[in-house]
Amino acid sequence: MIRVFLSKRPLWIVLFILLLLFAIFGYQFWTANQTSYGHNTVFDVEAQVVLSCSTLCADQQQCGLNMESGVLDVYTNAGGAATIGNNRPLPNNTIVTVKSVQPQQMFSQSTGQPREGINFYEIELDGARSWVAGWCVAAQ
Repeated sequence: MIRVFLSKRPLWIVLFILLLLFAIFGYQFWTANQTSYGHNTVFDVEAQVVLSCSTLCADQQQCGLNMESGVLDVYTNAGGAATIGNNRPLPNNTIVTVKSVQPQQMFSQSTGQPREGINFYEIELDGARSWVAGWCVAAQ
C-alpha cells in the first residue's frame, strides 16, 4: 500500500508543475499578442501609432471604404476632437505621430445620456495635424 502511494505521488507533482507552467506562460503569451487601442490605453506624445479600422472603430462609424480608391480610410478631423463631421480621411494602417491626447466624455445622440469616456489623439502626418478617436488608434 505504501509503495502504490509513493509511485503515484510524483505523477501528481509533475502534473501540478505542468499546469502551473501552462497557466503562467499561456497567460503571458495571450496578453503579449493583444493589441492596445487608444480608447483604453494612453499613448505618449511623440509616440508612433497606427490608424486602425478595427471592429471597435468601425462599430463607432469612424472608418469605412473609400469608394474612389477602394481602400479603407480612418476618419479624422482637422478642426478638433469629434465623432461626426470628420473632414480628413486617412488610409488604414498609416503610421502617424501622436501630438497630444484629450480625454472626452461621450454622450448618446439619441438620449443625451453619458456613455464611456474616450481618448482623442491629435496626430500628425506629413506636417498636417488632425484628431482621431482612440477606437481607431493602435500600438505600432
